[in-house]
Amino acid sequence: MEGSDITVPGVSQNLTRNGLYLTLVEMGAKIDFLNPREEGGEPVADLRVRFSPEMKGIDVPEDRAPSMIDEYPILSVVAA
Repeated sequence: MEGSDITVPGVSQNLTRNGLYLTLVEMGAKIDFLNPREEGGEPVADLRVRFSPEMKGIDVPEDRAPSMIDEYPILSVVAA
């Protein structure tokens, strides 16, 4: 919704699990990764997500699949 702006604290930034974030940014999502830090031995950041009217479809590289395998249902909703 236009004007939406939400920040989700402490989201995992593990490089083996962040393919969805990378894909969404490539699609035009406005995602800022704020306050990067380590918690419990894992990299995390606060994600600020804002309304993005300019989202577009992209071809997701096959080699990214392992880093977003559990997130394909979420990606399907965004892509719709």
